[in-house]
Amino acid sequence: MACLTKLYFGWSAFFNELWPGDIKRSTPNTELLQLYESEGVSPLSGQAAEQQLQMLIELSPDCTPQFLTQRLKGRMNHWLRKTFNEFPGFDRSFFLRTLGQNTKSIVAKYIQSQVEDSDLVDPLYRERLNTLRFHDVDKRIVSGKHRGFYDLFVHLVLISGNRYRMHFQEAKQVFSALRDACEDLGACPYDISMMPDHAHLLVRWPADLSANELVDKVKAGSGKKLGRLAFWSDGGYVGTVGPYRLSVAMEKNRLNGWVR
Repeated sequence: MACLTKLYFGWSAFFNELWPGDIKRSTPNTELLQLYESEGVSPLSGQAAEQQLQMLIELSPDCTPQFLTQRLKGRMNHWLRKTFNEFPGFDRSFFLRTLGQNTKSIVAKYIQSQVEDSDLVDPLYRERLNTLRFHDVDKRIVSGKHRGFYDLFVHLVLISGNRYRMHFQEAKQVFSALRDACEDLGACPYDISMMPDHAHLLVRWPADLSANELVDKVKAGSGKKLGRLAFWSDGGYVGTVGPYRLSVAMEKNRLNGWVR
């Protein structure tokens, strides 16, 4: 069973010079949107100002954030040049951030409260699982090539094979293996909570990995460290989170730009 994914992004690209053109009143045509869709990129809404273009996008789990930024700018640049003679072009800078149905802070609190909110019967087991929680705070924004910036976070839920229930010492080993596997990938972990048969993680998403690759590599890396390569089930969850809700950005575009 494949992972359930909810992958949303806010993208900003900047013009070479101020452009007070007619783009504010323009919506990408059907042909452009279909090209995006065929590549796993689904534009949801957007708006333009004199200095920049902003879009909200849903991404296929097989596509990387780096691929997303390349396709967004390349195809949009081609369409704008064909549509507007005075289009000044994009400069090299861009900003890509993840968004979600909940904010990053809400998801972090949710992960940290999992043990207390669960229906565990054994109070000692609950107390021990509570020691297998990790929380870190980091406000760095990762720079890419050509003055591009990525601010990407995902909530991962990984499930043990056949919902196998771990005793405490096993959970402790899995906790360490997950943390090390994430760090080996450059998927810096910010929140981890262990449950009897699954784990919750909030990690930074490396821009050169697709969501499917990220999950597969975290599972494989942690399984290798455990000496149990088939420890995790095929399912799970990958969902993007950000500094504000996707619905807030959608509503802003609805008022000032276009929404599909």
